[in-house]
Amino acid sequence: MKEEQKQANRKEKKQSRFDFTFFLCIIGIFVLVVLAVTPAMLRMILPDRYVPSEPSRTPTPTPEVKKETLVCTMNENPEDYQKIEDETYTFENDRLVSLTRITTYHTENEATLSLLTSQCREMETNAQAVMGLQFACDTSVTGTIKHTTTFDYVNLDDYSLEHMNVGIYTSFNKTSSLDEVEEEQEDVGYTCTRQ
Repeated sequence: MKEEQKQANRKEKKQSRFDFTFFLCIIGIFVLVVLAVTPAMLRMILPDRYVPSEPSRTPTPTPEVKKETLVCTMNENPEDYQKIEDETYTFENDRLVSLTRITTYHTENEATLSLLTSQCREMETNAQAVMGLQFACDTSVTGTIKHTTTFDYVNLDDYSLEHMNVGIYTSFNKTSSLDEVEEEQEDVGYTCTRQ
């Protein structure tokens, strides 16, 4: 009887070990299935909130923009009027971005004033057709005509400027460097300073 009882106990222990091992395997499989299915379920249930974690990326530093300004001035005194040109060139990373040219004419001669005014009005009308170019005439001061021309070299339509006979010219383009502009302007008589 003792022998039978020992055998029954062994059989029971083997059976309980088998049941316990089987139970652990079932739990392990269940855990693996839950881990494998959970991300897919989260994406279906919360598509806008579930974002799988990605390795963090170091942001690329934005290159620093070097801004410089060149101011050039020239005074001329042709026959019966005085002409003053003030030009302000703006550069970013040594490339020309814009030019604002203010040309002021002073005269006491009515015929010259009338001719300069009509030329100014014609250029103002023609400049409207060129992208990247703004032109304005100011005749509010007696005996003075002021042209303000702004070239936006980033958006300037070089072809239209050259071929539409606008009457407004620039020797430079968006690839012109500060040194080039300064040298060329000083060669034709301007006085230039960097700011």
